[in-house]
Amino acid sequence: MKIKVSNYRDWNNLQKEKDTNSLAEPIDLVTMIDGVAFLIQRKNNFNNVICQRVNPSKRAIIRTFNDFRIYCHKKHMRYIRIEGGHNHKSHTYNILWLLLKTAPKTCGVAFAEEESKELGSNIFYVKTY
Repeated sequence: MKIKVSNYRDWNNLQKEKDTNSLAEPIDLVTMIDGVAFLIQRKNNFNNVICQRVNPSKRAIIRTFNDFRIYCHKKHMRYIRIEGGHNHKSHTYNILWLLLKTAPKTCGVAFAEEESKELGSNIFYVKTY
């Protein structure tokens, strides 16, 4: 049975992993693309993104992330913050560098080195358009 995730209540009912264990609020945006549930936390308009695969998909994850970037653009979110991997040496979200191959030339990915060290995880800021 496929899991459906389309709003903050659905996200809150998901069985989450350690890195994605965060509650959504009514102001947050939730979408699912190719079996990956995305939570965009809107508190203070920081656009913090948390994602977790909930259904299998044969589609390449790089295409899923590109479609998510387009979704953010349609929602008028110019920048998003992505945090993952509570081990600073983790390769979590290295796929963001691959996303640059399919993203517009103006799209940028910045690794927040100081913030990552401070929080003990990998933090990226991504310009969506």
